[in-house]
Amino acid sequence: MKFSRGVQYILISGVCFSIVHASVKALSHIDIYEVVFFRALISLIISYYFLYKKKIPIFGAHKFGLFLRGITGSIALGLYFYTLQKMPLATAVTLQYLSPVFVIFFAYLFLNEKFNPWQIPFIALSFMGVVIVKNFDPNTSFELTLIALAGALFSGLAYTFIRKLSGKVDPHLTVFYFPFVTLPIAIPLMWANWTTPNFYESLQLLNMGVLTYVAQIFLTKAYYAEQPSKVDPYKYIAVIYSVIIGYVFFDEVISVQSFFGIVIIILGVYGSDYFARKPIKQTTI
Repeated sequence: MKFSRGVQYILISGVCFSIVHASVKALSHIDIYEVVFFRALISLIISYYFLYKKKIPIFGAHKFGLFLRGITGSIALGLYFYTLQKMPLATAVTLQYLSPVFVIFFAYLFLNEKFNPWQIPFIALSFMGVVIVKNFDPNTSFELTLIALAGALFSGLAYTFIRKLSGKVDPHLTVFYFPFVTLPIAIPLMWANWTTPNFYESLQLLNMGVLTYVAQIFLTKAYYAEQPSKVDPYKYIAVIYSVIIGYVFFDEVISVQSFFGIVIIILGVYGSDYFARKPIKQTTI
C-alpha cells in the first residue's frame, strides 16, 4: 500500500512524537521541570537560529499575544509531561488529543468563531470516553485525569492564541516564544530536585528536543502537502504507536474497556474536527 506524500509526512511526525513521549516516560526519575527545561532549551536554540537567519526581530509587534501563547504552552507542556510520566503512555497521549475540543470553546470566546452544532454530540462522545478510561484503568486516578484534562485545556488555549497570531507574525517567532517563556519558569523550579543526567540520559534529552522539532516540521509539511481532512485521521496512529511502546518497553497493558474508551475519545475528537470543516449552513440541525 502506497501512501500519499502528506500521509507519509504525518506518519513520520507520529513516529517522532511517539519516541519523544517514550523518552519523557523513560526519564520519569528526573524531575519534570528539568525535562521541560532541556526540551525548551533545545527548541529555543533551533528556533532562534532560523530567526537570526531570516533577520526577524524578537521584540517586535504582538509581544503580548506571543507571551500569552508562551505561558499557556508552557503550562500545557508541564502538565502533559507529568501525565506521560505518571499515566499509561497511550492514555496520556489520547487525553492530550482532547485539546481541539477546547479550541472550539476558546475560539468562540476569544475569536468570535462560530461552531457547527453537529460538533456538540461528538464533543459529548469524547468526554464519555474519558469517563470510561478513568473508570476502567486502574493506573488512571481522578486526580491524574483532571491534570491531563487541564493540560489539554491549556494546549487548546495556546492553539487559540496561535490562530489569533496567524498571518501577523512569522511562524518561527511564534515557535520561539514558547521556549523563550518556558525557560525562566522551569529554571527556578527544577533546582530543588535537580538530577545530573548521565551520558545516556543526556543523549535522551538531546534526542527528545531534536525529534520534537523534526516532528513539528513534518506535521507542518503534511498540512502544506494536502488538505487537513485527508491527513488528520492518520495522526491518531500515534496512539497505536503509544500502545505498542507502552507494552514493549514499560510493561503497560491496556484493558479492553480502557482501549474502548480511547477509541471513543478519538472518534469524538475526529468527528468534531470533521464537522468543524463543513459549512455550518449545510449541516445545521
